[in-house]
Amino acid sequence: VIGLCFSACKKDDVPEGYMEHQGDFYKNPVPVQFDSNNDGIIDASDAFIEVLGTNLLASETPSGGALYSGETDGVRNGVRYCYQNVERNCEKNGSLYSMETALNADWETLLQNASANMNDQNGNGMWDYIDEILSSVYINKECGAASAQAAKEFVNRINQIITPEVLVPSVEGITQEAIHRTMTDVLKKSLNDTKTYVDITSIQEVLNKAITSIIEFTATSPENDWVNTYHLSYAQLDIIANSVAGNAATALSNKIANDALVQIKKESVSENHVQGLCPNGFHVPSDTDWIMFEMALGMSASEAMQSGIEITNRGAAAKVVEKMIHTHGFAYSGYMTEGEHFVSENDAGVFMSSSVGVDDEGYYMWVREIAKSEKYTGVIRYKHYAPSGLSVRCFKN
Repeated sequence: VIGLCFSACKKDDVPEGYMEHQGDFYKNPVPVQFDSNNDGIIDASDAFIEVLGTNLLASETPSGGALYSGETDGVRNGVRYCYQNVERNCEKNGSLYSMETALNADWETLLQNASANMNDQNGNGMWDYIDEILSSVYINKECGAASAQAAKEFVNRINQIITPEVLVPSVEGITQEAIHRTMTDVLKKSLNDTKTYVDITSIQEVLNKAITSIIEFTATSPENDWVNTYHLSYAQLDIIANSVAGNAATALSNKIANDALVQIKKESVSENHVQGLCPNGFHVPSDTDWIMFEMALGMSASEAMQSGIEITNRGAAAKVVEKMIHTHGFAYSGYMTEGEHFVSENDAGVFMSSSVGVDDEGYYMWVREIAKSEKYTGVIRYKHYAPSGLSVRCFKN
C-alpha cells in the first residue's frame, strides 16, 4: 500500500515544453527576434525576447518569503487573487495582484528604483534621449525639413486649384517660415511637459491642429490674402490645410518616434531588471521591454510610441494582439477594480510593467491592455493610476 501511495502521490514530471515554478507549470517562452542594434535588418547579431507563456501564478516571493503586504488604498497587498475567488480561474488565466505585491516593494522603493534606472547624466530630471530630441540642433533640422515639405505641398495643392495662374514666389517661403515656427514651439512645449517619456500621440495631435491653424491664418492675413486673390473658398482652404497639416504632423512624429526608439534601445541595455514575483531568470517587463516586444511582433515605431487609453489600434495592422494570444499565451484574464470587484474575464486583460512614476494625478504604472471589443484592435498603452488587481507576464532576463 505504501508503495502504491508513493507511486500515486509522486509529483508529475515537468511536461515537455514547460518549466516548473512554485509547483505550477508554465509554457516555455517562444523566442522572438528584434532589431536590437538598429541597423534596419534582423540577423544573427540581433537579440531575442522571451516571454513566459502564462500569466504568473505565484503564492510567495521567488526566495520563498511571504508576498509583500504593506498598506494600500485599493486592492489589498499580500494577496494572490483568483478571478471570482475560484481557484480554477487562476489555473486557467493566472492570478491578479496589487501593483506593489507584483513588484514586491512599496511605492517609495519602486520610485527609487525607477530613478536609478533613469538615464539622466545632467541631472535635470529628463531622460537623456529626450534632451537629445529637445536640442535646438535637432529641432531646427527636423522642423526645417518637415516645414519645407509642408510648404511645398501647400503651394502645389493651391496651384492645382488655380491653374493656369501662378502664385507669387514669396508664398512658399512665408508658409514655410510660419509652419517652422509653429512646429518648433509645439515640440519644445510638448517635450518639456513630458520629461520621462515622449508623448508621440499628443505631439501629433497638437502639431496637426497648430499647423492647420497657422496655414489658414497665413493664407487669410491681409498681406497674404490668397483666398480672395485666387478665388478660393474657405472650405477649399480648410481641406488643403487639414491635409497638409496631417501629413506634416505624421511625418515629423514618425521621425521623432524612430529617433527616440534608437536611443531607448541603447539606454535599455543599462536598465536594472525588477524581478518582482517572477521566477529566477525572469523579470517584470519595463515599459521599454514591452515596446521592444511589440515591435518584434511587427508594431511600427510610431505606433509603439503612442499612448493613451483612447489609442486602441496600436499594432492592429500587424495583428500584434493575435500573435500575443496565439503564439505567446496571452489571455483575456480580467482584472480587479480598486473596490475589489472582478470585471472583464474573457473580455480584457491588463498587464503590469515595472515602469512607475508619480505626477499630478498620483502614483502610476505603465500598463498594457488587450480587449475583445471591435473597437480595441490593438495593444493599449497607458498610465494606470487606480490601485487595481492586474495580471503579470514575465520576460526572460
